Amino acid sequence: MRVARRHWQYALLILAGSLAACGGDSHPTGPGLGGEDVPHPFEHPTGTPFALPAGVSVNGEMTGAGAIDGPCAAADKVGTSLGFVAVCMTLHNANSTDTTVVFPAGLVLIATDTATQNGTQVTAREVRVPAGRDTTIVYNLFCVNAHRNPSFESDRFTFGPVSDNAGLLEIIGLVQGKSVDNLNAADLIQGAVWEVSDDGGLTDGTRAQLKALP
Repeated sequence: MRVARRHWQYALLILAGSLAACGGDSHPTGPGLGGEDVPHPFEHPTGTPFALPAGVSVNGEMTGAGAIDGPCAAADKVGTSLGFVAVCMTLHNANSTDTTVVFPAGLVLIATDTATQNGTQVTAREVRVPAGRDTTIVYNLFCVNAHRNPSFESDRFTFGPVSDNAGLLEIIGLVQGKSVDNLNAADLIQGAVWEVSDDGGLTDGTRAQLKALP
């Protein structure tokens, strides 16, 4: 794992008992690689292009959220995950009315550094941006590259597609309407996402656990 200053995300990693996963295993890095010789569908994710609503743009760069005392520490947190991918972004609304930005389930954010994992969410999330103003958020995402590093403040991200990956779409369907905004559910969902992204497919046991979520 890369050396970097202490990161607020690691508190969540330790709580989840998952530090040995993203960025901490022996899986190789590179196009087409994931797990042990398993083709990796999220090295170059495919799907439907994503666009922000008319009049809304990203002000500056989308970065890793950074340290606990960094500039994004006070930003509103959007999405539930274990903090493996935490992206800070400032949304600017040039419209004369408030605008709601919808981040659809399956949207992939792509790290510009291929040593850093990409991220996704399994539920849609909304952010209201007041007219003529900026809103800064930290978008928490699930890791889709278990063999890569967690996000750091020095990382940069871009919007990728809304994924068409069949395994991820199955997870999204299974958790629709479920209570996912808690650590136990996030831990289960992250494991399910890794099964799809890095381990060849969702197992029957994990599928049953997702169905059993309240």
